[in-house]
Amino acid sequence: MELLVVIFVFTILLAGAIDIFVRAQQAQRKVAAVEKLHADARYLLQTLTQSLQGGGIDFDCYEDLTGVSGQQELRCGKPIDLEAGNDQLALKRFDGSIVRFGHELKSDKCPDEKSTPCLAISDDNGQTWAVASSQGVKINTLRFYITPARSPFIKDDTNEYVADQQPKVTVVFDATAQIKGFKETANLSVQTTISSREYRR
Repeated sequence: MELLVVIFVFTILLAGAIDIFVRAQQAQRKVAAVEKLHADARYLLQTLTQSLQGGGIDFDCYEDLTGVSGQQELRCGKPIDLEAGNDQLALKRFDGSIVRFGHELKSDKCPDEKSTPCLAISDDNGQTWAVASSQGVKINTLRFYITPARSPFIKDDTNEYVADQQPKVTVVFDATAQIKGFKETANLSVQTTISSREYRR
């Protein structure tokens, strides 16, 4: 009888210890997933801030460069959309180089299925793209709200500037990371506005 009592008490203690271990492991893995999300967000915002404040928005990327075929050709996919935002951001540095940020939705361009969609960055004006988000991180939302819609440094036919705003970008970033061994995911949402230092008027 005493042996059965000891075994029963030991079983209860062991079950409690296992539960504590599993919870601690889950918490540790969740912290690791959140840190991965924060690292990706920091990288995006630091790179974007350095590029924007070391140059300005490449408004030409959103302008219609209609070719001989007569079809619309925009390097950044579409004109600046003040309401819905854009999925690509093009910045022109003071040295003339152009860096582009994009929201890649295709799994063959991202590390794997669990990392799709992802963040892509190009340092050569869109010729080649490199994945900039971590493996296992899904960039669910990446929108760039650019203002003004046209460059404030050009004039219209009446010799008036087409816009009177300091160029700025509002970034909306929403990402998830799978917690290893669990169905739960870690989530991170970031929204921030960065102004360009460039104002040649």
